[in-house]
Amino acid sequence: MRECLANATRHADATRVEVSVAVHDETVIVTVDDDGVGLPTRPRRASGTRNLEERATRRGGTFELSTRAEGGTRARWAAPVPAPERSTL
Repeated sequence: MRECLANATRHADATRVEVSVAVHDETVIVTVDDDGVGLPTRPRRASGTRNLEERATRRGGTFELSTRAEGGTRARWAAPVPAPERSTL
């Protein structure tokens, strides 16, 4: 979430950012929407977004950047929540 908020601040020229954190079907989903300038015509993965994608993939999840219909960008990071370990007592 921190990387997505930093990107909205540094690159998007956003005036509004909305953050959602949810757990659905044992998957945690973090969504960050901004009303900024949107993605460039030829987006590239910079170190921060590449890192987000790699961390999601290592956990069996996904990271996606997309342009919102109303303008701005949506970043969505999702990964399975590990099952808690059971005590053997």
